[in-house]
Amino acid sequence: MKNTELLDVFYSLTVIMCSTTMFVAIFLLDFLRLCLRSTCVYAICAVMASTTAVSDAPRARKYGRVSIGLSVSGIAITVLIIVVVVAVVLTECKHNSYQGSCYRYKTYVGSSGSCDYGVKSTDGHCYSKHCPYYEYPWSDACYKYRNYVGYGYWGVCSGVRSYDDYCYSTSCLDYMYLGKCYKYKEYVSSFGNCTGTSLRSSDNYCYYMYCPPHVYEYRGSCYKYRNYVGIAGYCSTVKYSGGYCYYSRCPDFDYLGICYKYKEYVGRSGNCTGVRGYTHCYYTSCPSHVYEYRGSCYGYRKYVGISGLCNGMKASIDVYCYYRVCPDFEYRGICYKYFEDVGRSGNCTGVKGYTYCYYTSCPSHVYEYRGSCYKYRKYVGIAGYCSGVKAFSGDYCYFTFCPGYLHQGSCYGNNSYVGRYGSCSGVKLGGYCYSDRYE
Repeated sequence: MKNTELLDVFYSLTVIMCSTTMFVAIFLLDFLRLCLRSTCVYAICAVMASTTAVSDAPRARKYGRVSIGLSVSGIAITVLIIVVVVAVVLTECKHNSYQGSCYRYKTYVGSSGSCDYGVKSTDGHCYSKHCPYYEYPWSDACYKYRNYVGYGYWGVCSGVRSYDDYCYSTSCLDYMYLGKCYKYKEYVSSFGNCTGTSLRSSDNYCYYMYCPPHVYEYRGSCYKYRNYVGIAGYCSTVKYSGGYCYYSRCPDFDYLGICYKYKEYVGRSGNCTGVRGYTHCYYTSCPSHVYEYRGSCYGYRKYVGISGLCNGMKASIDVYCYYRVCPDFEYRGICYKYFEDVGRSGNCTGVKGYTYCYYTSCPSHVYEYRGSCYKYRKYVGIAGYCSGVKAFSGDYCYFTFCPGYLHQGSCYGNNSYVGRYGSCSGVKLGGYCYSDRYE
């Protein structure tokens, strides 16, 4: 075989190799790497063509033209692929696809829920490109209604609750009337008037789109009442960090549609300096004979110490426990400080019931400590354990009832069986020894 024929075969193989390599690179690699790889192939072909120019100029020009044609074809194919890839990237749906269209928001509204800002699917979802209402944080959900429900687990949310204690819902969270959602409603009776641009219903309610000026607005919701409970105070509804607790209904005493701060029993003929009911007297502010504590009225208070048990109202730094109802012993509507069983015929220096004697102050035969009456007490020392009420600066522990064993009107701390002939340091009865007597 001549050198010229061998050179032609070599040139043909070079062109086939360049073409094959170029098309494989175009279809297998992504468009960025493809561009770089194709350029390298064209460069190789061009170098090989220029190399042959030294030995055979006509053939070099021929294969140079072939190389240029292949290069132009490769560039055209590369540009076409880039255009196709960009078009796919731009048209790819990154959010929610439905019936060939791409939507930003997808919210479940149920079979009967409305979807007036998008397209509703058969499975109860609403697809929309824009959210005209409230967008749920860090999601592609759009909700028509949002309310602040308060800290932690106190607030009830019938929709979806966010990390910042807002409730999102596709249905009305407040008051629905005649197909519209209103932020606030109140009863005004048949003679009352609705203020502003509110709507009045046939059952004498006023519906407001915004909070009227005579109520409290907090975080987008309307509240008719608020009480100061302090930063550490308990609040069963929505609590503001400044110490106020907000209520939609009267938190104290409602009488004939009006919220009163305090009520007390006065009987049918008792004196009343507030608003008189059938047997109770209602006050819009605390009367002088009761205790006012953190904005509320309490008829009674007891000393329990800083760490004492309190089933009324007490802050952690206070020593008194406040009560709205009698914390001790109530008899016929009156609160008594102390009572004891005297039987049907026993002597009573207080108010006699059927078998009990009631006292408004501690009788002489019991112990009084910090305004309360205690029937028993025991010396425990300054550092001794006390299961009752421990004197703040004394050495005694006080008890309302016997904490141990009651025997013949006396209270004992120990009761052990010693038998008929066993020794006993206290009172012996039926083989049992009662010792460690309480005062």
